[in-house]
Parts: sequence; C-alpha cells; structure tokens
Amino acid sequence: MSDPSELPAPNTNVDLSDNPFAALLQPATPQLDSITEKNLPGNEIQDSTVSMETGSQGDQKSQSEIKSLADEKLQINNIIQRIFLITVDKEPVAIANEVPSHCVYLPDLAQENFWLDWDNLDQGLFERLLMQNASQHVIDTTGTNLRNNRAESEAKESSVVHYLLACYNRARKQLKLQDSKKGMIERCRMLIVSYTVTALTTPEVMAMDAIHSQIVDLFTEKYSSGDLDVLLVYLDAVCKSLEEDGEYDMEQTFMPLLEITYDRLVGHKSIMNSSNHIFYEVVKFFTSRPSLAKVLLKHVTPKDINQGREYEKNCLGCLLSLSCLVRSERGPAEFFDKPARSSQQEHNVTEAALWPPISLMNEKLCQLLLALLKSAPDIKHGVLEWLGNCLQANSGRAKIWNIMNNRQLFASDGFMLNLGSVLLQLCKPFTVSVTDKLMKIDPTYCKVNVNTADEMVNTGVHTKGLSKETCLVQLEENEEPVATRPPYNFTTEIFYMTHWCLRLGFHCIYSQFTRLTRDLNRIQRTFEDARRMNQDRFGGGAADDVIQRLKDEMDRGMTVFLCMKAALLEPQQLQMNFDLVKATSVYLCHYAVTDDSETVIKPTFPLPDSKCKTLSCLPELLAENILDIVLFLYRFNHPVFQSAGPTLHHLMSFITLYMGSPQRMTNPHLRARMAETLETLMPSERAGLLCSMSSRDDLYKQTPLAKLLSTALIHVFVSIECTGDPHQFEQKFNYRRPMYKVLDYIWNMDVHKESIKELCVEAEKDIDAVNPPLFLRFINLLLNDSIFLLDEAFQLLTQVKDMQKARDNDEWKELSTRERSERESMLNGYIQLTRFHNIMSNDTIHTLKFLTKEIQSIFICPSMVDRVAAMLNYFLLHLVGPKMGSLKVKDFSELDFKPQQLVADICQIYINLGSSEIFRLAVSGDGRSYSDKLFPSAIRVLNKIGRQELIEEVEKFAKIVKDCAIQQEHEEEILGEIPEEFLDPIMSTLMSDPVLLPTSNHTVDRTTIARHLLSDPSDPFNRKTLSMEQVIPNNELKKKIEDWKQKHRQSSNSTQEGAAAMDDVVQWAEDSSLMDQGATSQSSTDDSMSLG
Repeated sequence: MSDPSELPAPNTNVDLSDNPFAALLQPATPQLDSITEKNLPGNEIQDSTVSMETGSQGDQKSQSEIKSLADEKLQINNIIQRIFLITVDKEPVAIANEVPSHCVYLPDLAQENFWLDWDNLDQGLFERLLMQNASQHVIDTTGTNLRNNRAESEAKESSVVHYLLACYNRARKQLKLQDSKKGMIERCRMLIVSYTVTALTTPEVMAMDAIHSQIVDLFTEKYSSGDLDVLLVYLDAVCKSLEEDGEYDMEQTFMPLLEITYDRLVGHKSIMNSSNHIFYEVVKFFTSRPSLAKVLLKHVTPKDINQGREYEKNCLGCLLSLSCLVRSERGPAEFFDKPARSSQQEHNVTEAALWPPISLMNEKLCQLLLALLKSAPDIKHGVLEWLGNCLQANSGRAKIWNIMNNRQLFASDGFMLNLGSVLLQLCKPFTVSVTDKLMKIDPTYCKVNVNTADEMVNTGVHTKGLSKETCLVQLEENEEPVATRPPYNFTTEIFYMTHWCLRLGFHCIYSQFTRLTRDLNRIQRTFEDARRMNQDRFGGGAADDVIQRLKDEMDRGMTVFLCMKAALLEPQQLQMNFDLVKATSVYLCHYAVTDDSETVIKPTFPLPDSKCKTLSCLPELLAENILDIVLFLYRFNHPVFQSAGPTLHHLMSFITLYMGSPQRMTNPHLRARMAETLETLMPSERAGLLCSMSSRDDLYKQTPLAKLLSTALIHVFVSIECTGDPHQFEQKFNYRRPMYKVLDYIWNMDVHKESIKELCVEAEKDIDAVNPPLFLRFINLLLNDSIFLLDEAFQLLTQVKDMQKARDNDEWKELSTRERSERESMLNGYIQLTRFHNIMSNDTIHTLKFLTKEIQSIFICPSMVDRVAAMLNYFLLHLVGPKMGSLKVKDFSELDFKPQQLVADICQIYINLGSSEIFRLAVSGDGRSYSDKLFPSAIRVLNKIGRQELIEEVEKFAKIVKDCAIQQEHEEEILGEIPEEFLDPIMSTLMSDPVLLPTSNHTVDRTTIARHLLSDPSDPFNRKTLSMEQVIPNNELKKKIEDWKQKHRQSSNSTQEGAAAMDDVVQWAEDSSLMDQGATSQSSTDDSMSLG
C-alpha cells in the first residue's frame, strides 16, 4: 500500500459550513428519512447494526453473533463501495476483490466514520457529488499500485449524471451477481434515483446548471457504445419516482431536455449526420410514459397553430424536415453541387446513398408516432390533433402562387414529403393487400366540420378543412345528403390524413419538379442560341457574360432537379405510394357501384343503373393523388410500377369507371387526366422485361369492364370540349394527345373495335335526334381538331421558314445582342409550337385514316360529308400544290413535320370513302380547293415516296371525281347567280333545307346549324343557348328555293330545246345554201355551154 503521506490531503474545497444546503448532510434529512423507513428492504440489517453499535446487552451475545454482525456491516460497506466507488478508509483491504480497485476517498466523512453504512451514505454521496476535484482523491484500494486507467476513470467521474448513471448500472450488475443482497442493493438504487430527481428538479443543490446537457451527452455516449438500454432504464426509474412523488412538474423538469436537443439538431441539420439518430432517441424516450408524452406534445405544439412553418421549430419537426432537398433557392447545396462536373454514374451513386438514411429516419419517426398513439387515449387525441392542425396550417401549399411566393409561411418541402412517408407507413395494415379492412374507412368522414378540441374528441375527426374540399359529385338541391356516422375510427382518420398530406407534399413537389424541367429545357435552348450567336459574331473566342450566367443558372437548376429527383424516388416511399394507389382504386371502384360498406365489391359488366350517393362525400383529392403517383412512376419507368402485374387491373377498373362517367365524377379536367394515366398502362419498350407486352395487352382485353373502355374514352374526348374554363381551347389539345394514342392502340383489339362500331350504329340511328349521339359529336370534334391543328401547323411552318431564312442570310447580324437574343427566343417558341401542332395533326389524320377504313357511313352523312371533303382537299392542296414550297423548313424532323406521311394518309382516306357517290360529289363540289390538277399532283408525290400501292386507287378515284366536277359545273351554269336570300349566311352556299333560329331570327341551312351545335350548343349569331329541337323549318323559303331551282332548270331545258331547234334550222339552212349554190353553179355552166 502507498504511504499515507502520499495520499491527497483532505479536501479543503468542500467546506460544507458555507453551503446553504448543508442541512441535507444530517442523517434526519427528508431524503434519508424517505429511504430508511422500516418497510424498505435492508432495514433488518440496519436494525442489527444499530443494536450492535449501542452495545446493548453485549454479555448476552456470543462471540459468533458479534462476528456475524461485524461481517454484515462489512458487507454493507463493501456493497456501497462497489456501487458508489467511495471509501473512508485509506488502508488497502486484505482481500482485493471484495472492493473496487479504485475509489474516491471522502476526507470529511472519514473524520467521524470508519465504515460506510446506511447512516452515513447520504452524507457521503452528497460529499462525492459536490466534489469538484475528485481525481485528486482517487486511491488504490488494493495497495498494488498497478495502473488501471478504466477503474480510475470511473472513480473520478466529475459529471453528476454520468456518475449517478454509472452507480445505477453497477447496482444492477451487483443485483445479478448477489441476489441474496437484493435488499441492500435496492436501497442503494433508490438513493441514486432520489439524488437524480434532486439534480433534475433543483440543480442548484449540486452547484450545477447543465444537468440536461449532461443527459443529452449521455444519450450520445450510450448510443455510440450500444448501451442505450442502460440509460433508458435509469431514466425510466427516475420518471417513475417523479410520478409517484407527485410534487414535481414533469414539463418543468424535462422540457429543457427537448429544448437542448432541438438546438443541437438545428446546429447539425443534415440527413447524413449520424447524430440525428441520437437526437431521435432523446425524443423517443418521451414516448415511454404518458406523463412524458404530454411534455413532448407541449414541445411540438406551436404557440400559433395557424403558422405552418412553426411546426418545424421543435425536435419532431426538425427530424421530419431532414431531407436532401435544397433549403433555399440561392443558398449552398449539400448534395449534387456543381453537377456539370460529375458524371451521371456519380449522380446515381449519390442518389442511392441518400435513400437509406431518408428511409431509416422515416421508419423511426413512424415508430415514434405509433408509440405516442398507443400511449394513452388523451395522448392519441393530442397526436391526431397536432397532425390535423399541421395539415390545416399548411393547406396553403396547395396553391401554386403561395409555393412560389410565400414559401416562408409554410413548412418545407422536405418536412411535408417525410410526413407523408410516415403516414403512409401507418396505412400499411390496409394498403399492402386488398382486404375488407378497406371497408373500415368511412366515406362520410370528410363531411364533418370540427372547430374545437371537444368536437374532435366526440366525433373522432381531427382533420380540419377537408369538409371544404370539392367532392367527386354534387347532390341535387332536392336530394337528401348522406348522413354522417361519428365517431370515426383511426383507420378512417389516417387514410384521409395521408391523402391530404400527399396533396400538400408530394403533389406540390412534383408540380415544382415538372415546372423546373420545363425551365431547364428553356434555359438549355437559350444557352445553345447564345453560344451560337457568340460563335457567329466573335468566332467563339470572346467571353460572354450572358453565356456564363446561363451556365450558372443551368448548374443551379440541375442541382435542385437532382435533389428533387432523389427525394421523390426514394424506393420504399414509392412502394407505399403505389400500395395506397391500389387500395384507393379498389375503394373508389367499390363506391362507384354501391353504397354498401360491408365487404369489398369488384365492379363487373353490366353496371347497376342506380346512382351512388356516397360519391358526394368523397373528395376529388383521392383521385388526384392516384393520377399524380401513377404518372410520376411511369415517367421514371420505376420498377414499382412496371412490376405491378395483376394489381394494375384495379387501376384499370378505376379509370374505366370514372373517366367517361360525369355521374361518378363531375370534374371534366380530372376525367380527362385519366386518359393520360390510361396511356401509361399501354405496353412500351420502356417497360423492359419487368412488364411484358402480353401482360399489358391482357390488361386492356381482359379487364372486367373492357366493353366500357372505348365508350369512356370517346365520352371524355367529347366532354372536355366545353368545360367552362377560360383556357379550355388550349387545354383540350393537351388532354386529347394521349387519347389519340390509346384509341389507336385499342382499335386493334376486337372487343374495343366492336364497341366503337356499335356506337357508330347507334349514332346513325339517332342522327337527327334532339341530343346528338355521342359518336357523331366525337367525329365532329375530330374533324374540328384536324382542321384547326393542320391549318395552324401550315401557318407556323411558313413563319419558321421565313425566320430561319432571315437568320441564315445574316439579316440578324446587324442587330444588337439583345435583339438577336429576342429573335432567337421567338424562333424557339415558334419551333416548339409548330412541333406540337404537327404532332397533334399527325395523330388526328392517322385516327381518321384507320376509322374510315371500317366506318364510312357516319363520315358521309349530310352534316359531315362536305366538311370532310373540303378538309381533305384543302390540306392536300397545301401539301402537293403550287404553295408546297412555303412549308419547306430547314429540318423537318426538328418540327415533327411529316408531309409524305400526311399525303399518304389523306389519300388513304379518299380511298376509304371513295365508294360513296355523295362523298365524290362533295369532293368535286369544293370550289375552294378542288381542281382537276389536285390528284395528278398527289400521284406524283406518291410515286416519289414509293407508295405505289395507293397510286392505282387514287387514279380511279380522281377520274370519277373529275366526271362529277364536269357534271356539277354544268349544273352551276344552269342555276347562274344565286339570290342572296337563298345563300346560307355562314357557308355562303345554296340552302337545301333552311331553318329559322328562334334565338336570333336568322335563317341557315339545317346541315350548317346541326354541324355547329355538335361543337357548341349555342346560336352562332348571339351565343344564346340553342338546340336542334328549337329550330323552326322555314318551309316558305324552302319552297321558293325549290321553285327557283325548278324554274332555272326548265328555262335551261327550253333554252336547250330552242338551241337544238336553231341548230336544226341552221343545219337545214346550211344544207339548203349548199344545194342552192350547187344549182346556181350548174345553171351557169349550162348557160355558158349554151352561150358557147
């Protein structure tokens, strides 16, 4: 053993006389009293020890009894030493393993005590905790002077909480080793907990002010070492003691712990920071007890619950906002910085590295919320209320203007995206597989409006604002609304909360992502133009600030793009999104055909005629989320979508049921978007091996509602013509683009082709009906689109050609840089617009080609045939006539201009309809575009492009049409000039069946107004509502026209007869004259001969 003189001197710094809490050192302190009650474990030893110390009746005890009592006192001393690493004896022990190798010597306690026992333990522990230089009092209790750094470090621990935790852990270990000493060890453990409570509630007693920071540090240490359970058990014991005492405010005691954790989180806010999981454990600790959960709810609830951004300013919100998304538009980027310097492979590696930490944190946050929800009924209510308030406060994110200009008012994109992922995990029990669990979701939930906490508790509705959302259909004024059924269960709440959160999170980010893609394309084009201009003017040698600025803008935009892409493509989140799509599709299909809510019903053909009132309760956002997620998955060809297999039948049924049914979904824009989603289900080379062509074909052929698909597609094609939207004209072409693709695809399937032919037969049967049949309206709109798009394309092609010619002829060189840039931007705009019109024109003409091959009658009906013929003649003339050179742009492929294909398709349409005499007459009667040179010019082009299979048929058709033209020309000569009152005021042609429009008192031809009303149900002269049943036949005018035509025909016949008679007279006169001339000549000869 070391020389006693070498040991540290008594601690002069621990002068308890000046400590205001010195009274705590007395044995009768409240703390000690609470621990030394008779009913506590170990008191039987204390009683024996006390009786031994008083020496009462020692002569009555044997020597062995005295020795036994001494041994017990020694055991108490040794247990205290092993747990607390303190001692009052400087001398080494005889048996080294009885006590720890290193302890802190307590000089003040040692002055009056030779042993550590229950009477002096409180004083000794207090002295140890107040000791500021414990390292100077560490002694080697074994006397071996062997260095043991770990033991010495444990003994001299200066942090109060670290020391108490270590003592608590040693007590647990001792309990496992010495079960017979359970009472004594439990007494030590309770004292440790008691002092921890004191340190937390009155830290000034310990002369310290960083107790909560020490606890956070402990979380860091124990998480890193894998001993976190030890800390959690210790803190749980402390909480239990606080709860049992009942005198302490849990919020005041533990709130600083959350505040310190939040400050540290904000200081190291990165998804890649491993400390995030440590801070998460701190927060998760607050879910262990309802009393702590209340503190956490108080911490996460903002002072102003209506401020969306405030929900991030707490520990939970900070963890939810951890993301790879850029935090500010112009600030530094943590990921994908300077993307132009890295390869695509490097970007892919970075993206893949980001997904695991994002997924792991969201899984943990789901576990945290789940623990809170299971904690207690009032805590569950508090969590759901927080979620509902958070979504309501951020509902403004759904408005594009707010996201673009008021982002600081709302929670970040990362927060909302992660919250959606967490809620999706809570939905897993009813989304992973389609079962009757879906029927637990009550459709009337969104009809309940709540404002107060009591209303939320009573109704089970915590989502504010959903009652204001537009529903799939609206009830008529005289219809009884569907009765609500509160209180609602958790499944219902979490389903609608998740959908709303996806609308505010995923949808908003995806919309930004789409706009950013367009902006990057625009910047890329502008950059290429600027670089070309720089090359032309300076030979590429001069530096251009504009080019550098565009480079920087492109670089920053790509950084944001790649960050968004990585966040949106996190695999687990996408899988959960698709599972929700599948479940919601089944749910909506069920309520499309029944109001029953017992078991899931899969719709089959034929559908019931009854209207399902439940649809008036279901918000449109359910369908919007389905479409957003599917289109996003398709865009990136994600395996989650491509490997979906049979589950896509649910999605196909949903689209088929709602796309063509205003009775199930009123919003025409939403139904039109379904056609784009329908296109994603078509087989394509993009799908690769994960999705075979045959499986997608089966999806279209074998769906239970296959017979309805083509009708639904044509119905939505027609319905978006008049939506009431001020931008409906431009919108309809974007909506119809995928419809042409789908229609072309399903035309090759017998089930769909037959359905379309049935629609045609119905249209022919009801062609004069008051309400025009669906297929007739469809054909009319198809012709409208074809005429407008191709005509616009021709005009734009001419403008592009002129601008390109001016640029290539150096006419722009003299312009300033700004003016040249403006011209380049204008040219690019025209190119993009021309390309769009050409693509759409190609689709419309192609659609007409394959439809007319098997359906002719509808195209040659009186209200259609003239338009079809005039359209074909007009376009063919532009493509093969004398003005064809005006369409010859620099690069046809850049503009998707395919004149050769257009000529071939138009000629095929002529051939398809050429067997009809009415059509041939309509072609030859088109005075604007037809001439006998039209088809010979087309034949030359066909020969040039190698379409010999069409030439013979076109030649036959051209010959017949030419004969018809000669006949019609003769008819026009007979009629002569037509009186103005007989001309149609719109078409300027002779009316055959004039009708009076009662709304404007104008007279037009029946075919003209019938054709107009197919596209627009209003009077063309004053825009008042009009239908065919309102028009009045103008029989008087019709008779006048017939009489006039008959009169001219008779007059023509008389003229022709007179002309024929005159011809006979002339002929007779000519013949007589010749005879007279012959007779005279003979007479003269005779006279001459006579004279001779």
